[in-house]
Amino acid sequence: MDQKRPKKISKKFEQMCEIYRLFSYDEWNHYASFEDKDRLELFYAETFGDECSKKNGFAIGKKFMDITVSTWLEENRAGTLCMPELYRDKYPSWWLNKVLNRDGPYNNGCYDAAEENYKLRTKIMEAENERLMSEISRLKARLEISKLPWYKRILSTKASSCS
Repeated sequence: MDQKRPKKISKKFEQMCEIYRLFSYDEWNHYASFEDKDRLELFYAETFGDECSKKNGFAIGKKFMDITVSTWLEENRAGTLCMPELYRDKYPSWWLNKVLNRDGPYNNGCYDAAEENYKLRTKIMEAENERLMSEISRLKARLEISKLPWYKRILSTKASSCS
């Protein structure tokens, strides 16, 4: 018995298709198709088990999204994921909240640890930059002094007394 199939997809599914596009369009837009018929094809594949074209850009994006999110979660567990950086990237915050945040279905309890790790790494980088800037200033001042004629005389006197 043939199932009655909708001709339109839900707004929620349309939103997810836009997420799938984010994960595939840049790399696959020359090969894949991102038309409305492809959204419907993916919907039928997920809902009714139909086949999906290998050139369906949304299906490609869904696969890449699954792989990417799995990687993010592994990095999150290791404390190496920079969550604030993800929020500054191209991904919508409503989706990132759902996937990564404490209340999300993929929550692994490491959001706070990852954010704390990011803050610590930022502080270390700032301290290192400050130290480097101080060292650069010191070296620049030393370089300027070395250009002065009286300093050159001192250096040449030291060099001749050492020989």
